[in-house]
This record gives sequence, C-alpha cells and structure tokens, in this order.
Amino acid sequence: MSCSEFQLWIEASFGGDIDGELPKELEKHLIACPACVNEVATWQICFDWLLKSFPDLTPPEDLWERICTNMEGA
Repeated sequence: MSCSEFQLWIEASFGGDIDGELPKELEKHLIACPACVNEVATWQICFDWLLKSFPDLTPPEDLWERICTNMEGA
C-alpha cells in the first residue's frame, strides 16, 4: 500500500467504517512508514478534540419529520 492509498482510508479507519483485510493492510503500512504514523497521530489529536468538544447528542425522534414539514412549507 502506498502513502496516497493509505491517506484515502485514514478517515474511514477512524470511524470504524472499514472491514475485511483492509485494517491489516493499514497496520502493515504504518509499521513501515513513519510519515503516515505522524499523520495518524495528527488525526487522533483532531478526533480526540472533537469528541471532547462535541459530546454525543441524540436528536429528537421527530427531527426528520419536522425538517420535511418545514421544507414543504418553504
């Protein structure tokens, strides 16, 4: 895996949106690439900050209905 391929998958990997052999391939790349290790560390700092700054909020159950209703009236 090249660095550019790794870069394409880094965001998805933080979201847990990858499966199959891809996580193993990403780990193998990190073992051999200090530049991408630094990239992951930077992403981790950003994600940690986002998680602390914006706690998990659950939207109201009728949110989608209200949005649709407002769009119809616009």
